[in-house]
Amino acid sequence: MKFVTINDKLAPIRVLRQVDCITDDELGEFLAAERDFKLEQLSSGALWVEVVDMRRFAGLTAEQRKLCGAWVEKNIGMTAKTTIGIALTVPPGLEERAELFTMYFDRLAIPSMVTSDIEKALYWAIERSYDEDVVVDPDLVIGGIDAFRRTID
Repeated sequence: MKFVTINDKLAPIRVLRQVDCITDDELGEFLAAERDFKLEQLSSGALWVEVVDMRRFAGLTAEQRKLCGAWVEKNIGMTAKTTIGIALTVPPGLEERAELFTMYFDRLAIPSMVTSDIEKALYWAIERSYDEDVVVDPDLVIGGIDAFRRTID
């Protein structure tokens, strides 16, 4: 899937970054892969902080929004069991609008934040990891957000 890059090598932080427009088929494949990933994490007991970088987000069609909404509704319980925080980065000026999306997470007490600054989101994700007392990748402990440099710009 070329429209998104995923960096999940520095547990427990997982960075998802949209880099291109998305077709309906690609979105369907992505959502199926995300469900499989979350099922795998659920069975292993792994917990993640998701950083979703939407600063280059090109938008979704009405049909794609319906597909995403249905996916979230269907998988929110599993997401709540595998996710200890969700940070959304959006283009400047869209923060307030993005806050509406976080209502799904608020209902299940999944901490979330919205910002236009990827570094702020990554710092928040590291803090969430420590707050939840989960094992943090040694490269992340030593390097902090610098460990993600290759994925943010």
